[in-house]
Amino acid sequence: MEMIAGQITKLNRREFLYYIWGASLALLSAEGLGAIWWYAFHSDTPSKKVLRLDINQFREPDQPPKIYYPAVAVVHIGEKSASEPRLHKIKRTVTGRGIAVLRAVCTHLGCVIGWGSASERFECPCHGAKFLASGVVYGNPAKYDLSQFHFWFEDAYERKLTETMHRDFAPLQALPIPAGAETLVIDTSRYFMGEFHPETEKRLD
Repeated sequence: MEMIAGQITKLNRREFLYYIWGASLALLSAEGLGAIWWYAFHSDTPSKKVLRLDINQFREPDQPPKIYYPAVAVVHIGEKSASEPRLHKIKRTVTGRGIAVLRAVCTHLGCVIGWGSASERFECPCHGAKFLASGVVYGNPAKYDLSQFHFWFEDAYERKLTETMHRDFAPLQALPIPAGAETLVIDTSRYFMGEFHPETEKRLD
């Protein structure tokens, strides 16, 4: 671009492309800085991924699961849940007693599942998979038990008392509520796949 007699001449093709390239580079840089700023100040921090719940609402065993956003189901496994006839029907056992925190997402194709009060089980609205209160898969097409979230108990001073030691494809891990526990703390960023059961071949009533 040249100045002639106080006037600006038209840009030639090369100059025009240089200006377009420079503007694009500046825009990309601004977007990158904006993304960094957003991540630094608005991303999910550990505090946002932790769900803290009053333990008193879970002390009574074998009550319907309490479901929280995002797809967190808290159950207190007691004798009724651990020895119900449907477990014997599919030749499964549940040895743990206490609090379990399940991921209320179907292990077939990832649909969010709900609790059926009449049937007393989790049911998938997409393809009909069923899961018992203990997270055990009870009917096709799912082949895995429900995933489990990592959680722990804290006392009134927010001191950690006991916590789960999950691993993928392991049986349900339920923890008894320890003495002095005041808060159930759930890390919703950490969950572990349930057991695989290829013998689940049909839907059961």
